[in-house]
Amino acid sequence: MTNEYKSPRQALVGLAEGENKATQLYGLLAGLLDRIATWLLGYAYGGYRETVSRRAVALADTMALASYANVLTPVPVSFDATGEDTPARRLLDAAAFLIPQCHVMLAACPKPVAHINVETAPLDRRTGELAELPLLPALVNADRGTAAMLRRDLLTDARERSAHILSNGDTPASVVTSVAAAAGGRWPTIAAMLLAPDKLPSMSAACDGKGVDNDR
Repeated sequence: MTNEYKSPRQALVGLAEGENKATQLYGLLAGLLDRIATWLLGYAYGGYRETVSRRAVALADTMALASYANVLTPVPVSFDATGEDTPARRLLDAAAFLIPQCHVMLAACPKPVAHINVETAPLDRRTGELAELPLLPALVNADRGTAAMLRRDLLTDARERSAHILSNGDTPASVVTSVAAAAGGRWPTIAAMLLAPDKLPSMSAACDGKGVDNDR
């Protein structure tokens, strides 16, 4: 089985040429969302990612779905965490990298009285681009690429599917729902959590290391 990412268009060509279903997994939306969620958990928990609670898994899933949907339309949902919660901060850091237009803020108190713009100069941005690939963590699963490659796959896939997804409505809720419906499996449940965060598993959810509805 190949680990090469295939866009929706490439996947259709592959099916026409008789490629096997396992190969086509990387051309499916569910496969891409799974890759994103897996990388987020790996970034936050490393090799212990399969020992985390259902809440942690659901948080990674909602962030993965939000990352994809935000390519098509801004989703008015924010994620936040306290400084003491290291894995939560890592989840935020990783997800923020995947959403090009997201706003990142660091505040030591709820209502800061001053603001410092951390925007860098064009030269520094180009330097950062050169440093990006070796510095960013690789995906947890073998050689599926770096975070930068994952973001490129996300952008490519979302843009190729945009006409179909937006045909069902261009409101944030419609886009989230359409993306989840196209992915199938557990993703409609994840969409419901993203649109109504009170549906996320509670802090006391069992640490069984399994995804929502055991469809992970």
